[in-house]
Amino acid sequence: MYSPLKQVNHRRYGRFLEPLNMANISLTNNPLTNYIRNSREELKKVSWPTRKQVIRDTMIVVGLSLAVGAFFTIADKLFEIGFQQFINLR
Repeated sequence: MYSPLKQVNHRRYGRFLEPLNMANISLTNNPLTNYIRNSREELKKVSWPTRKQVIRDTMIVVGLSLAVGAFFTIADKLFEIGFQQFINLR
């Protein structure tokens, strides 16, 4: 039962979470709190790439994107010329 004289452990809940504690909302069994806690734990286990790997992979993506863009630009121009020639024959 709620008591206005109930002492709140600020070290455990913090001043901003005091209303939740006073309303008897459990912070340990809350699904959102559990999700955030588990997500943080999983992110600590991630093997993050080094700066060198990120730069290399970014350059590969940019280079391949430019090559594919150039390929489709050339193919489009060749089709355009071919269709123009086909139309002019008629």
